[in-house]
Amino acid sequence: MTGRLGLLELIIWGLFGGLLAELAGLFEISRTAPADRPYWVRSPFYWIVAAVKVLAGGVVVLAYDRSGMSLNAIVAMNVGASAPLALKTVSGAIPRRTTPDPSRVN
Repeated sequence: MTGRLGLLELIIWGLFGGLLAELAGLFEISRTAPADRPYWVRSPFYWIVAAVKVLAGGVVVLAYDRSGMSLNAIVAMNVGASAPLALKTVSGAIPRRTTPDPSRVN
């Protein structure tokens, strides 16, 4: 197919890229015994966050398109994959809020 991709197709490629980025982390876990898998794999909260990160891939592709960037399928997929990875990096840089232990307060 030649010519400019439609917006829906670009978003689908972005979502696919975001999905691949999320699945990359799960591939290693798939080789472990079910009893040895991390608890968060079974957490609904984890899967909701994973879905949001995949959707972010489509949103970033939409933003690129609306900014006048010319995207093809490979670029849209790469941009989509970058969104979950960027969110992971940014979330790791945010300091964790801890609640002080009342027994250790001076």
